[in-house]
Amino acid sequence: MTSHKPTVNSRSAHPSAARSSRTTRSSAAAASAAGGPAPIPNATRRPSASQKATHNTTNGDRDRSTNDGTRTGLDLVKNLRQWRSDAYELQLWDTAAFWGDKALTISGDPADYYWQAKTYVASGQYARAETLLTHNDQIMESSVRCRFMAAFACVRLGKWEQASLLLNESEWAVVASKSVGGHDDECSIKLDASVYYLRGVVQSRLGDMRKAHNCMKKAVMHDPRCVEAFHWLIDNHVMSRQEEEEFVRTVDFQICGVQEDFMRNIYCSSLKKFDEQSVAALESNYKLCGNHDILLRRAEALFKQCKYKQCYNITSSLVKQDPYNLRCVPLHVSCLSELGLKAQLFYFAHILVDAFPEKACTWYAVGAYYLLIDKNIEARRYFSKSTGIDNSFGPAWMGFAHSFAAEGETDQAISAYSTSMKLFNGMHQPLLYLGMHQSSINNFEVAQDYLQQAEALCDDDPMIANELGVLHMRRGEPAKAAQVLLRAVDLAKNAEMGRSGWETILFNLAQAYRRSGDFDSARKYAHEVIKMNHQLADAYALLGFMAHAENDLSQALEWYQLALSYNPDDVVCQDLVHSLMEDLPWTYDDPDKWPGDVPQLRLEVEEQPSLAPQENAPDIGRSRITKPPLSLAMTPSDTSMDAGIYSTPESHSFALPTPRRLLNFGEVPGATSRVDAFERRLAGVDIDTSVEMEIDEEG
Repeated sequence: MTSHKPTVNSRSAHPSAARSSRTTRSSAAAASAAGGPAPIPNATRRPSASQKATHNTTNGDRDRSTNDGTRTGLDLVKNLRQWRSDAYELQLWDTAAFWGDKALTISGDPADYYWQAKTYVASGQYARAETLLTHNDQIMESSVRCRFMAAFACVRLGKWEQASLLLNESEWAVVASKSVGGHDDECSIKLDASVYYLRGVVQSRLGDMRKAHNCMKKAVMHDPRCVEAFHWLIDNHVMSRQEEEEFVRTVDFQICGVQEDFMRNIYCSSLKKFDEQSVAALESNYKLCGNHDILLRRAEALFKQCKYKQCYNITSSLVKQDPYNLRCVPLHVSCLSELGLKAQLFYFAHILVDAFPEKACTWYAVGAYYLLIDKNIEARRYFSKSTGIDNSFGPAWMGFAHSFAAEGETDQAISAYSTSMKLFNGMHQPLLYLGMHQSSINNFEVAQDYLQQAEALCDDDPMIANELGVLHMRRGEPAKAAQVLLRAVDLAKNAEMGRSGWETILFNLAQAYRRSGDFDSARKYAHEVIKMNHQLADAYALLGFMAHAENDLSQALEWYQLALSYNPDDVVCQDLVHSLMEDLPWTYDDPDKWPGDVPQLRLEVEEQPSLAPQENAPDIGRSRITKPPLSLAMTPSDTSMDAGIYSTPESHSFALPTPRRLLNFGEVPGATSRVDAFERRLAGVDIDTSVEMEIDEEG
């Protein structure tokens, strides 16, 4: 028998395995020589019970090892997501992005893509978020949340066309039908509402305001809790007062569940017409007394009533508590402008420039400051910059128009107000201002049309009735003017109008009665004006004019002197005094011999008169006074005092008021048309136009 050299199997290198292999081959060779059957190899033999147990143990270990590996991978992704969420809550953006990237690589889940993009957006990496999502077509076609986040990143980057394509309604519907995960909970704000809001923002930037309005309305209808869409509709004056009330009635607040009444009160308290009942319910029933939004709403109501000081008290407290509340900026700036607080407005504008150089309201505040100090060209530059940042920012458009009105540039002002009217078709102020300027150029039919349109939008505004009364005065219809102004008085009572608004309406009503020949009623309302503001020179001049017309020259001189003591530069009053003096018959060189019934009148100002009210005129200097015979006493012309008619548009919560003007209804010999600083005299502020604000445009 030939002996074979044993070989070692590479898979059985152990010595016992080699001996077993040699034994098997030897047995097979022996059986073959004897003619018997060959023995069965180990690989094909039926395993014994002990072998089965050993085999099962080996396979179980292998399966258990595989399951443990899978479970370990799942646990890792879970831990990574938890670390990402924790870092996101703690504003550790780099940490959140690091662990989120690992979870995204392992899982490839659309939810991890959404979270990673959200982390990039939160840290200001908008381009990175857009690239992450838009370069993965499968993700964009399978997840509406990822598509929404990509569109949001495009909006932040100013890619309006690309954002519009991502938010296209037909493509969005297809993606939503096969979207995986990301469904809204009953208590969460619906994603559809956010999508419609984003569409509205994009369409407004693309210039299609009609589509923007519809998208914002749909956002509110889908979910009233999306208050950004509602604030956009209110702040941009998309709807008139009646349309706002009708729209709120159609909103389904049952979407909010048990908070239905709360949401309804929130909406009703934000409308153009101040709803005291809803505001009181929020303060008492829902414990929102002292909430900044509620206080801001009360401040807006006070501003519309021309109660600027009370409004300023609220806005200044809000600014102290929350100096970067941008919703309060337009109203606070308007209060500062109305009260003539230059230093405070200068400081406030600088704070905004340092903190928010990219916001439209910042440059609106800067433009308002320049408008206040009569730097109208600079004001226009900053108002234009504000509209360039946000072309739907109403205050800047109105301020831009006011800067032309302040210079008497009627044509440019009309053009600017017309633009505002087209952009904010639910706001009555542009129509009111257009009516004012059309009236000033004697275009009475067009002016009346604008004012009637403004009244249709807001029929309870007393200042619209005031302007209609002024229009009738210009047209030579004092009786109609008196009727309209009496209606303005009733509206002012209902609106709880502030002092400055009352002064304007009552003074114009006194002028209307004077033009009608009813001097008794005219005196009644003139004295009412003096009770409100004893330093208003025009009221004294009006009383003097009526006494002059009735040939009561002594009383007329007394009223004229009081008027000139408060406003020595009043050209109309000076001309009336000269016309009176030239016709007096006697000449007194010695003031000691003056008759006691003739007040001593100062002709040349040698020292600044006191602004305190005086019962008797002071003896300031020598005068030559002549008096004609009573039969030849001159009656002042009927148009001499028409320069004292005030045309004062209503100020509103986000626009600066135009300067108050004295409108001439007739030519006064020797007198010129003038712009009266009525507003500034009320505030008791002497405007220093030499002060200029130095602000770096780049922040």
